[in-house]
Amino acid sequence: MSVGSDVRIAGRLVGQVTAIEAAGNHANITFHVDDSEWPLPSDTTASVRLATLLGQKYVQLNPGHSTQPLADNALIPLPVTRPVVDFDQILDTFDKPTRDSLTSLIRTAADAVQGEEGTLQQLVPDL
Repeated sequence: MSVGSDVRIAGRLVGQVTAIEAAGNHANITFHVDDSEWPLPSDTTASVRLATLLGQKYVQLNPGHSTQPLADNALIPLPVTRPVVDFDQILDTFDKPTRDSLTSLIRTAADAVQGEEGTLQQLVPDL
């Protein structure tokens, strides 16, 4: 996650991350939501998702159903947020031979589509 990362609702780009601050075992992420999407319901939840296999992340907002809006500069409470599971964490669930094979497969696929345009690169961006 970095400043400038996307903020999305149902896959649609609706804003950008404007600041990230370490806060103990988590991070406080400040973001801007486009006026066309504001205000969001007060029970909106947030999660950090992987945009690519290489670890690029974005904030996924899940608007709730409350009739009360989030106030400007509101905080989405930590208990209703979800952290991202990094690709490395997924790989770590496999034994070493499987991890090595998957890593090799991903690198081979990345080399194959490097500089190419087409379906595979569109399905797996930033390889």
